[in-house]
Amino acid sequence: MPINFPGPWELRWFYQTDEPAVINQHVLRQSVTVTNGPFPPGEDLNNAIFATRAGTIDYPTWKTNFLDVFKLWFKTTVDIQRVELWQYTPDTFDATFISADPIGVAGTSSQATIPASQSIITFRSQFGGIGKFDVRGTYTAEGPAQSFPTGFNVANGTASLYTSINCPVRARDNGFFIAAIRYMPGRNESAFRRAFRN
Repeated sequence: MPINFPGPWELRWFYQTDEPAVINQHVLRQSVTVTNGPFPPGEDLNNAIFATRAGTIDYPTWKTNFLDVFKLWFKTTVDIQRVELWQYTPDTFDATFISADPIGVAGTSSQATIPASQSIITFRSQFGGIGKFDVRGTYTAEGPAQSFPTGFNVANGTASLYTSINCPVRARDNGFFIAAIRYMPGRNESAFRRAFRN
C-alpha cells in the first residue's frame, strides 16, 4: 500500500468528552487489515478478524484490550460511544461504512478534563515508517516531549499495547508498530480557538 493512504480498513472510535460543546466530539482512528474477507456492509463487527505481527486477533479481544488502556486517559464523565469499521478503496481516501458496535464505556479517572488537551504518542513501524496515537480531551496537562519509558504510566501502557505482537494497528506504510518514540502532552490550538476565542 502506498505511503500516506489510510486503511486498507479502519476502526473509528467515537467518544464524547465534557469539554465545551463545540469541541467535545472526537474520533480516534486505527488502520487495520481484516483477514476473514469478504466482509460486506452490514456484517457483524464481532465476526471480524484482524492481522497482527503474531498472526491474527478477533475484534472482541482487540476491543477489550484497547478499551482497557483507552479509558484510562479520561475522566469518568467521558463516554466512549461506539466503534465503526470502514473499508477504503485502494490508493484513495474513499471509504465505505461496513459495521458499528455500540460501546458506552466511561473513562476511569477522577481528574478534571483539560479542554482542548491533546496527547500524541509516535511510533516506528517495522518498515521504517511512523504512526501515531492521537487522543483529545483528556486530563493530561501540557508538558515537554518524553522518551519511553515516560513518567506517565497510562502513556507507557498504551505504547506497550500498540507495540505488542498482538496489536492489529498499522502505520501508513502498512507496517506494524515495533517501537514507541515520543509521548507529547499538549494542547490542540485549533480546538482551543474554537472554544475560547470567539
